[in-house]
Amino acid sequence: MKSNKVKYAWNKKRKTVFRVLSWILRHPFSNHKTIAILDVGCNDGRFTDYYYKTALREMKKPFVVGLDIALKTPSVVVSQNIHFLKADARNLSLKDESFDLIISTEVIEHFIEGEQFIRECYRVLKPGGILLLTTPNRSRFTALPRSLISKIKGKRYVPGPTDEHLREYTSNELINILKNVGFNVILLDYIAFNPYLPLPDQFYFFLDKLADKSGLFGKMTKWDMIVVAEKKLNH
Repeated sequence: MKSNKVKYAWNKKRKTVFRVLSWILRHPFSNHKTIAILDVGCNDGRFTDYYYKTALREMKKPFVVGLDIALKTPSVVVSQNIHFLKADARNLSLKDESFDLIISTEVIEHFIEGEQFIRECYRVLKPGGILLLTTPNRSRFTALPRSLISKIKGKRYVPGPTDEHLREYTSNELINILKNVGFNVILLDYIAFNPYLPLPDQFYFFLDKLADKSGLFGKMTKWDMIVVAEKKLNH
């Protein structure tokens, strides 16, 4: 059973993703009447459906594809505007410049080939297309021991606290990868104080609100980061 802190942090992450998605649909895509969205790491498609409905609320006509290497039976009705595909994020098996928006939440940390994944996202995005992703924030202070141990051992990549996270990123590392591939980073923010710290709930909520108001403190304490990057038109 998830603790109150963990439930709070996950809900905050979801709300942040939907808030940023709505902003993207209203601003970078304000002139788009139709929009093709790719959800990488869609699991059972529950959030793929939410992305579709969010686009509808913003007066867009969406075409949405949910993709996952271990695709589960979709929990939503597959329609002519929502499709699901079993494929590897590092090899998207999709046509060049075929999507306006890629959403990838908690995916890139599950393999070490982050650069390859970002290149694939760049390839299938149309010029001016947007990549929205979330991933654990390795700049948080609780990750410093793992970073130090990896450096002492001469390892190229720093894993996460669980076996499922093969490589985590600092914000600078992720930004550099995105820029080297050809993206322009237009948003970087941090989401929720680390919910796995053994802190009383009320003290945790206090620290989370404090971290929301402090750039450096937030960077050093927040659990996840959210990044929005645009494929340059003339790269």
